[in-house]
Amino acid sequence: MDYSDNFGNSYNVNITNAGQLTSYNTTTNAFTYTTTVSPTISTTYSAGTIAIERCFNNVSPLGTGSVAVTVNPYPQLTNAVLVTAVCSGNAVTITPTTTVPATVNWTSTSYSGVSGHGTSGSGTITETMATSNAAPTAVVYTLTPTANGCTGTPVNFTVNLNPRPNVVPGAAQNLDCNTPTAVVSASSSTAGAQFGWTGQVLFRVLLPMLLR
Repeated sequence: MDYSDNFGNSYNVNITNAGQLTSYNTTTNAFTYTTTVSPTISTTYSAGTIAIERCFNNVSPLGTGSVAVTVNPYPQLTNAVLVTAVCSGNAVTITPTTTVPATVNWTSTSYSGVSGHGTSGSGTITETMATSNAAPTAVVYTLTPTANGCTGTPVNFTVNLNPRPNVVPGAAQNLDCNTPTAVVSASSSTAGAQFGWTGQVLFRVLLPMLLR
């Protein structure tokens, strides 16, 4: 390929793939060489061998060289599990993993009735959240990896924060010879709460005797 600038200088350029030479600046003598690669790790490529012959004042030095270009990949999060659950008052830890070493910044938002929750940070997330809500709260973190100036795709990680169920006891009951049986009842404002019970052995043995 032959190029001439505005000062009477002529250039002969030989590129290994001429179709990738997309522009030439006659003022700065800069060539634009375009190609597309998608490495998974930081990789150095040769942009092709360029031979330039410059004719000026009957002097024609010939130089050859290659341009080395390092291409950095976009880091991506690789966490297989993006949803977890935790009870109110318990700690939760989220450890981001990425395809290449990267800084992972995260953002979130405030949630009504939830305390102990941050809205931004970097790296591993460790929080001890509590909720006063009767229903579970889905707390969402948006994680964004960055490496070597390249920003990967943001990914959402969800923590389902479950309330600890409260117990509302039923009415007290009096037992006597005419009413030897008690029905113990309880309720909870937490949806889906289930109840178990325990009793003292002495209570279970003596009560029938006392009611005789």
